[in-house]
Amino acid sequence: MESMKRSMLIALVSMCLIASAILGVRFAADGSGGTLYWKSDEAYFFTSDSHTGHQVSYLAFPFELVAQNFFWAPLPSEQWGCPLVIHITPSNVERYPRSLRRT
Repeated sequence: MESMKRSMLIALVSMCLIASAILGVRFAADGSGGTLYWKSDEAYFFTSDSHTGHQVSYLAFPFELVAQNFFWAPLPSEQWGCPLVIHITPSNVERYPRSLRRT
């Protein structure tokens, strides 16, 4: 009976360790901004929208929390940006969207 409890405990701890190595936590930061340049009869409006993310397993999460106390930050595992240029004239408004994805 005691060996059965022990083997069940070992199996449960093993399954928890495997699950924590596979499943993870995701951190995301979104940002946006814009800049306007103009002359007398035309203007350019440069906008940006960005997403930066970092993914870490539950098993490594406590170690990253300790490392962040020493001002260490992990590199982002996913970056995405969508800049947009808008050209404005008295007779027309033109959009030039671009999508940038860095993984």
